[in-house]
Amino acid sequence: MSLSNDGLQSALAGWTEQIWLECLTFEHASLGSPIRLVNDRADLVRTAGTFTAFPFEFQDFTRADDQSVIAMITADNVDQQIMTALRGITGRPAVTYEAVLFDSPNTVERGPMEFEVLGFQSNLTTISLRVSFALSFLSEAFPKDYHAPWNATAI
Repeated sequence: MSLSNDGLQSALAGWTEQIWLECLTFEHASLGSPIRLVNDRADLVRTAGTFTAFPFEFQDFTRADDQSVIAMITADNVDQQIMTALRGITGRPAVTYEAVLFDSPNTVERGPMEFEVLGFQSNLTTISLRVSFALSFLSEAFPKDYHAPWNATAI
């Protein structure tokens, strides 16, 4: 997706008054409704819904030769709502990441990027989520069952 004129100017400027906001949307069949979060101090109303103010950091992608692309989301553990929702989910919830400008919150400047939650850890202060792009059949091994030295059995 290409940037809007305002987004491009603020991204290339040495200094700008534009405020970039990051938005996360958690979705799963067991959730009554999606959980929407914005990395800001105030809630954000968009056409997609109301995004609740929640401090988090999206750490961009890392990749190794033997692994898929992984990103990290680290959030302050200030509200038990997120932990309660994550613990109640069986399977992998979907997470959508978007970056918008404060002045035009309905124009997505970066994204949407859709991920699956691979796992999470928490302590008293933070929640860390490992996310990866949603796997498709193109990411699966073919054939499903194959023989290799590491799974061979002795005769």
